[in-house]
Amino acid sequence: MNRYMKDKLLSSRVRLIELVPQLDKSNICLRNKVVKEDFRSNNSTHVLSTGLRKLEKHASTLYTDNVFQLICVEIDRVGELITSEIMHLNSCRVYITSSYNNDEENECTTTYYHRSSDPRLVCSCQLFEHEGIPCSHLFNVMKHERMREIPRSLILKRWTKEAKSEVQSTVPKDNTPSETLRSARHGDLTYLGSKISYLASQTEEGTAILKKELNKLEPILAEVLNQQKDMSDISDPCNNLLRDPVKVRSKGRQFKKAAALKWNTFDPSQKAQYSVSTLTHSDSIPTVSKDKSKDSRFMATRCSPKIFLDIVSKFSKDQIAAVNEMGFGTLLQLSCTRIRHDLCSFLVDKFDTENCLIWLHGKTMKLCSSEFQHIIDIPEGGTNIDFSDSNDNSDTKVFWDFFCWRR
Repeated sequence: MNRYMKDKLLSSRVRLIELVPQLDKSNICLRNKVVKEDFRSNNSTHVLSTGLRKLEKHASTLYTDNVFQLICVEIDRVGELITSEIMHLNSCRVYITSSYNNDEENECTTTYYHRSSDPRLVCSCQLFEHEGIPCSHLFNVMKHERMREIPRSLILKRWTKEAKSEVQSTVPKDNTPSETLRSARHGDLTYLGSKISYLASQTEEGTAILKKELNKLEPILAEVLNQQKDMSDISDPCNNLLRDPVKVRSKGRQFKKAAALKWNTFDPSQKAQYSVSTLTHSDSIPTVSKDKSKDSRFMATRCSPKIFLDIVSKFSKDQIAAVNEMGFGTLLQLSCTRIRHDLCSFLVDKFDTENCLIWLHGKTMKLCSSEFQHIIDIPEGGTNIDFSDSNDNSDTKVFWDFFCWRR
């Protein structure tokens, strides 16, 4: 779990919205793995492989699978131990053992306190004190003392199958979600039901008794469930847990929805008051149809201010000076990046081409080239070019022939 968090999540740049689901997923995988290992430990039988069958069988009933594998390793190491001396004292016996394969290993002293109710063993290697499992020296003494079971003083409950029997949840009952409680109750009843079903299925009489009792319980449980549904208005007591945020619609969407509902309540005569055809010439506003291909007022142009600004931004100092010299320097100062086609269409509709007038809100404005020059600040008209002295130049002759042909 820690390695997964460090390598997969914390080391990479993961956003918070992606981190929380990954944490939930990793916790679910961890819980499933623990449940799978618990099920395997509680419902499997190990094949005995060591020489100390009685002790190994007792260990298989006590410890979980992972710890039992470590116990088997220590039992296997008993075969390579040599008991060099046994000292008999008043209240105990002391065994001095060494390794047959490793001469450099120091001798270990194991003391056996032979009590009738609870015998106690202590080894100088202190594996039990550090790891919580009996060492090979302790199993060697058990073999000499002809023990059939591991003493209770050498059984650490945290490594046994009963480690979770007395564990209580740190979350108060009132703060536990109802879904979690239902899942826990279902799992508990399923475990008990499987045990009862197994016992009843061994005989026909037991099967008949179980069926009869289950048929009696079914209508009772159905009535309890119906009563619980009638009290469904009681709020969930789990109020302080982290949940998904409440979905809230934006104000604009609520306004549009309210306007649409109000519009649907109008009769045809009321809707006609708000149609475009009833508006006056001065009150009409520019609108653009969503289907631009069918809108006669839609203005299609190939002019893109953004592309023009991109090109101007790449001009050199000499090019900018040339544009300013020609009188078009104000065009280099444009900052608009888009053309309002709906506004342009609206102005074109208001323009009188015969009189060069534009109608806006009942007023008229005269438009001419001088007004355009005053607003845009570009030259009006052009400059005469004299080609009389340059007819011998080939480049000039091309332009001269072109304009003469046009004339």
